[in-house]
Amino acid sequence: MLKKIVYFLSSIIMPNMTVFIIYGFLHSFFSTLGWFPNENIEKISNFIILYLIPILLAYTGGASIAKHKGGVIASIVVLGVVLFSFSNMFLPAILIGPLVGWLIKKNDIYFKNNVKSGFEMIIISFSNSIITILLLFVSLYIITPLFEYVSYMIFFVTQTIIDFHYFPLISIFVEPSKVYFLNNFINYTFCIPLGMQEIHDSNRSIFFLIESNPGPGAGILFAFSVLGKNRNVKKFALNGALIHLFGGVHEIYFPYVLKNLKLFVPLICGGIAGTFLLVTFKGGIYSIVSPGSILSILAMTPPGSYVVNILVMFISFLVSFFISLFLIYIDNLTLNKYNKKKYATNVIKSTLYDSEELKNNHLDFNVKKKSTVQNNIIKQVIVACDAGLGSSALASNIFSRELKKMNVANILVSNSAINLLPNDPNILVITHKFLTERAKKKAPSSLHYSITNFLDVEMYKKIINEVFVYQKNNIQTTISENKNNIKLQTEKMFILSKENIFLNCTMKNKETVIQFVGEHLYKLGYVQKEYIDSMLEREKLSTTYLGECIAIPHGTLEGKKFVKKTGIVFVQIPEGVMFGDHKDDIAKLVIGIAANNNEHLHVVSKITNALDDPIILNNLMTTNDKKKIIKVFL
Repeated sequence: MLKKIVYFLSSIIMPNMTVFIIYGFLHSFFSTLGWFPNENIEKISNFIILYLIPILLAYTGGASIAKHKGGVIASIVVLGVVLFSFSNMFLPAILIGPLVGWLIKKNDIYFKNNVKSGFEMIIISFSNSIITILLLFVSLYIITPLFEYVSYMIFFVTQTIIDFHYFPLISIFVEPSKVYFLNNFINYTFCIPLGMQEIHDSNRSIFFLIESNPGPGAGILFAFSVLGKNRNVKKFALNGALIHLFGGVHEIYFPYVLKNLKLFVPLICGGIAGTFLLVTFKGGIYSIVSPGSILSILAMTPPGSYVVNILVMFISFLVSFFISLFLIYIDNLTLNKYNKKKYATNVIKSTLYDSEELKNNHLDFNVKKKSTVQNNIIKQVIVACDAGLGSSALASNIFSRELKKMNVANILVSNSAINLLPNDPNILVITHKFLTERAKKKAPSSLHYSITNFLDVEMYKKIINEVFVYQKNNIQTTISENKNNIKLQTEKMFILSKENIFLNCTMKNKETVIQFVGEHLYKLGYVQKEYIDSMLEREKLSTTYLGECIAIPHGTLEGKKFVKKTGIVFVQIPEGVMFGDHKDDIAKLVIGIAANNNEHLHVVSKITNALDDPIILNNLMTTNDKKKIIKVFL
């Protein structure tokens, strides 16, 4: 349930995160207490925080349920809250948006099913208008006073806790929650609402620094860089500490804590120390920071608060650092020779990969590799995290670099939030092991890998070897393993002949191409006519465009029952036809495949080789001699 709440809040707030940051910069530089006071710009920043952000949040929530219509109506309804409230009302806006979207969606479904054809549009439009007006009254006369009271009570209770000096104890909850990837839940349900209310009243907020303070995590990483059991551990920890501090990627220190739960103690103590100073000396920043690096925190710091905010981060770092040093030192002393060796191995694996995780990954790969890597070529890698920002962006860059080092080409690498993952069998998804189950539910058709550290270069190499090097070499390996069997069944194998080849064709779109290919597979006796629909259905799941102007349309797994015998149809389209997901994915060579077993693999192997040889590829796209094409695929 908690994961669903986090996902729900993340899907509404993350698309609008840029607006929060823009407000922070405008307020930091141009407010009355900013660096360059400007009355007109300050009016704009006040409009953003009081009106624009709640309206955008309501629109996003409504659109997530009932598309554009739900978003527009939610934006109107939320006006009753934002225009007549003395508090910041973006938390009600988050709730109003999806609620309005749900009501509009239910209303549309009801009238579509219960109104005579031809009258639906006018009746739905009138009913939606009436619902909007009624909800506007509800937001104005019920929701507004209710949330005014709730906001006042929450702020009063929080201020009372601060006055009695108990507020720093909140780190007992915040720091462990971050390690278990609940940092977005803390931000969206606690820090942002209270922070926006406080900044509206006092021009800065301590709530924005509670979760984003990099000091405690940096203390643990630097402790490992000093007392790590070998050079690799020290190097990983030091690099991770720098990325954590200046890049704002907090997830880097999570594996160290999860491998040794005693390290929750320095995290919590560092957080308590920093929050105590924050409250005592009235520090704070203008807006939420994302990612939470030192640089972004200093950019959002008001004039006169630099010393306090730097002191908060530094003291929380020192407390965490020295307690971590002590705990690591005690562990090192108490281990016997056998346990020392085991401990050193585990610490290294905390930054690389552990055997159980690797075993699970092998199982996941072995179960899926024939169906995913052979039948659906992996063409894209997505590194996903909860928000799709710091950690996944960093990891995608590292993975892309390793692909280049290992000479693996034509693979698109990107990062994404988990809730935005596409469900595509041609995509490999990499996530932290605590997020993998969510990713699998969002993209069940994709191939998934779990990692424990986003800086895990060795694990990335392992994935590349298992998936992409396997993908490139497996076709030839399979042919080699079955070479004798194939020779014995030569009479059953298809032979590429001139009647299978069509040169200098012109096609309108990829559907026309697939229809053309399917019809000739049928005419040549390779398939039943139903296989054509299976090819079109397969293309709807994900494009069969390989890259380098080559596409290999084929049927679904269920469509194999319509294959009579293995065969291919080769179509040359000099002018090309758009076949992929991007405008540059133009196919000039389309090779339709029908296969029951592995007889077609040597053809696919030749296609793979052609991708690496521009001369062969150019000859295939330009030749008018069918014999030359047959020679390539012999």
